[in-house]
Amino acid sequence: MYAVYRQAHSPTAIEFSVYCNFISNEEKNLVVAGTSQLYVYRIIHDVEVDEIEVYGSEVASGTQLATYSFEVCDSILNIGPCAGASMGEPAFLSEEFQTNPEPDLEIVVCSGFGKNGGLSVLQRSIRPQVVTTFELPGCHDMWTVIPNEMKEKEEAEEKPAPAPVEGDKKKHGFLILSREDSTMILQTGQEIMELDTSGFATQGPTVFAGNIGDNKYIIQVSPMGIRLLEGVTQLHFIPVDLGSPIVQCSVADPYVVIMTADGVVTMFVLKTDSYMGKTHRLALQKPQIQPRVITLCTFRDVSGMFTTENKQTSHTKDQDTIHQKDPGLGQQAHHMVCHSGWRHRVAATHAGEDLPQIADVAECSHHHAATPRRVKPQGIQDVAC
Repeated sequence: MYAVYRQAHSPTAIEFSVYCNFISNEEKNLVVAGTSQLYVYRIIHDVEVDEIEVYGSEVASGTQLATYSFEVCDSILNIGPCAGASMGEPAFLSEEFQTNPEPDLEIVVCSGFGKNGGLSVLQRSIRPQVVTTFELPGCHDMWTVIPNEMKEKEEAEEKPAPAPVEGDKKKHGFLILSREDSTMILQTGQEIMELDTSGFATQGPTVFAGNIGDNKYIIQVSPMGIRLLEGVTQLHFIPVDLGSPIVQCSVADPYVVIMTADGVVTMFVLKTDSYMGKTHRLALQKPQIQPRVITLCTFRDVSGMFTTENKQTSHTKDQDTIHQKDPGLGQQAHHMVCHSGWRHRVAATHAGEDLPQIADVAECSHHHAATPRRVKPQGIQDVAC
């Protein structure tokens, strides 16, 4: 027998499944497997006191069990058990999927059991409802980036605007399409429109585009340079001439690693200090990788398994251990894995552990040109904006 709602009766299949699961006082939800459904129950305590006195000051000779009421929060359907199956073509198929050379087949199965039984249609992929389509001949690659418009925010403050919806800041606002000899910049919103004038480079192909600086800035890598933008405004441009064009780029915020066609690897770091009147710039750092690199990938270590520490222990009692740390990065390590064809080399930079900077680059903004510093690296040109 099983007590439910203070009533004694023979348990049903669902109640028997509940009875077979151990319930502790700390658990709030319970998942029960039925015939063809998964039931999620929420446990509600009706009685807090488990034991009450019956005869005055004498020892209690009777107890009252705390009762639990289970209410269904959600149910997840499944297709088991399957009694039979049949395969065929769909009755209705939109024009966008009719040009597929392979036949688009479906499987109809008799699934479920009892009142939860029915017919289930299985298809190989999703079939979205296509709103609009347009051809992009010659498009080789595409990226979506999150904008951070400064001017539009200032204009929006002057005009009354509705309350922002949660998550609007994380929406992608630009679609970057790379062609053989040009780049197309599309602004997404209620409509998709092409931008005629912006800080993006459109006269050549794009190697990589993405966000950096906690999605505040946009990086656009071209075969001969790197651009740092905030929205559509160009903040910094670095022309790169390393003997061959840039063919690959990988970003692990705040690091940008590029590779040329000759296998030369160069790394840039996003700086937010006030250097030469700027609060945002890309600083050049060249990792010590001698062999020719074939491919590379950067990643952020959040598990701490690849974290390295830069510690200097003094032999004197007055000096304590120095642990260099960058508060902007936290206890995370950024790694660059390069494949040189005959061996692997890993160059890891811990939070606050910068690689030796071998050169400086010309700093250019959208409004003025910065004065180049004394040391001029080979392959990095000065440019006047």
